Amino acid sequence: MINQLTPQRVAHRRAIKIRKKYLYRLEVKKLKPNLVEMLIRCQGGLYIKELIHGDEGRTSPSVSELMDTPAKCVELDVMDVELEASKLDEIKGI
Repeated sequence: MINQLTPQRVAHRRAIKIRKKYLYRLEVKKLKPNLVEMLIRCQGGLYIKELIHGDEGRTSPSVSELMDTPAKCVELDVMDVELEASKLDEIKGI
């Protein structure tokens, strides 16, 4: 469970509240001494950049918090989006 207070970068357009989101899977591959690649499977709505850097404590736990060192997202790619069957039915108008 990840607790995220509305990130600073979106606070001007989103409600200020704590969002509780699930992190289902995290794979880490070390590329260099100070660079890793992470494959993250998570619940929709989780702010990934903030999961990495912690947003000054607004996201907990974060990679920075767990590693006890500053971290930042240098590149972000969405690999896949999965929809629940009920959401897919809504989109199809069923």
